[in-house]
Amino acid sequence: GLLFGLMNALVALWAVWLFRWELRRLRAHVAACVMVLGLLLAALVGAEKITTFAEDKFYQDSIVFTAASPYQRIVVTNGKLGHRLFLNGNLQFAERDEYRYHEALVHPAMLAHGNPRRVAVLGGGDGMAVREILKYPGVEQVTLVELDPAMTDLFTRTPALAALNANALGNPKVRTVNTDAFTWLQTTD
Repeated sequence: GLLFGLMNALVALWAVWLFRWELRRLRAHVAACVMVLGLLLAALVGAEKITTFAEDKFYQDSIVFTAASPYQRIVVTNGKLGHRLFLNGNLQFAERDEYRYHEALVHPAMLAHGNPRRVAVLGGGDGMAVREILKYPGVEQVTLVELDPAMTDLFTRTPALAALNANALGNPKVRTVNTDAFTWLQTTD
C-alpha cells in the first residue's frame, strides 16, 4: 500500500510540475507533495515497526511468532486459552477447542472408509488433522499437501506448536509436499 501511495504522490508531484504555470500557489503544492512523499517514505522505512505495533493492538494475547510468507501473514499468540493461529488476521484455531473441529473433520471420513492405508490431506499445514489420522493403526502413509512451507516448517520445528499436533509432521509415516493442492491432484495418482 505504501509503495502505491509513493507512486501516486510522485504522479501528483509530476502533475504539479507539468501545470506549474497554471497554479497560483506553486510552492504550497510542491511543499504538500514533498511532505506526503516524506511521510510515505518514512512509513515505508518503518513498515515492520508499524506492522508490529498494529498486531500488538489487534490480537488479544501475547504474540509469540509472526512471519510473512509469499502466501500469507502468519501470527501465533499465546494467552489464557492457549495458542491461537491467525492467517491474514483470521483465526484458524484456538488450542483450547481445536480438537472439536479436527475430530469432526477426520473421524467420520476415516470410519466411513473402513480401514484406509494411504490418506491424503489437502491443506492443514498445522498438522492437527494429520494427528487425528495417525490415531488409526492401519494407516501406513499420510501425504500432507500444503501450499505454504512456512506453515509446515513452523509446526514441525517449533516445539510448543509441534506438541499441539503430537509431532505428527515429524512422524515417519507422514510425507509433506509443499505445492498447490489442485495442481498436485491433477498430476498425482
